[in-house]
Amino acid sequence: MAELKTSRSSALRDLLLVLKEYFDAEIISVDFPPDLNEYIANYVQVHEDGDDFDGSRKILDELRELASRSASKGFPKLPLLLKCLKELIEVLDPSDVIDSFEDSILHPLMSSYGMNRQTVSDAKDVLLFCLLPPPTSTKEFRLAAIHYHLFDIYMQKSEELLQGYANPAKNQAIKNVISNVERVLLDFGGKCPKVANLLHICLILAILLRIG
Repeated sequence: MAELKTSRSSALRDLLLVLKEYFDAEIISVDFPPDLNEYIANYVQVHEDGDDFDGSRKILDELRELASRSASKGFPKLPLLLKCLKELIEVLDPSDVIDSFEDSILHPLMSSYGMNRQTVSDAKDVLLFCLLPPPTSTKEFRLAAIHYHLFDIYMQKSEELLQGYANPAKNQAIKNVISNVERVLLDFGGKCPKVANLLHICLILAILLRIG
């Protein structure tokens, strides 16, 4: 691998090039490529003060384009996309990430049956990051659309489980979704005390609904 750069523009350029290389490949290893991890770590290191969101938005734009292109060619890279987002968390803005990749992040949680556990775990970590306020933010924290979307999913799936289906596999799939979303919401409440009470009420209502 070439020597890593220390300037912001060079680190960004090199990372974009190696991202294109891996997303364009038809087959990649199940494990996260070590050299890609090094380029991401290098970018994070030279942007550790977290004030260059323009550069990070360029990465998100590139990731969105690369993921869309690879999916259209028949070899989607969802695990790679989620891992990249997870490793770049320190230099990304949560609202930018959810605006660009909400469907991709939620997909493993909504369809976890048969999906790689690491992919589901990465999706949970990225989603939790998107739910929390940026560490450096001085603004009053308010719930956003993604928070209410998760509440809606949780309540809707709880209602579906209460109704029940003749197919046991479908019931189990619904339970998996509820469990995934519940875990993220509990972690969110644990890290954001201001909304903990609201979350507990939501979860209690859903549990009461499920037990009739």
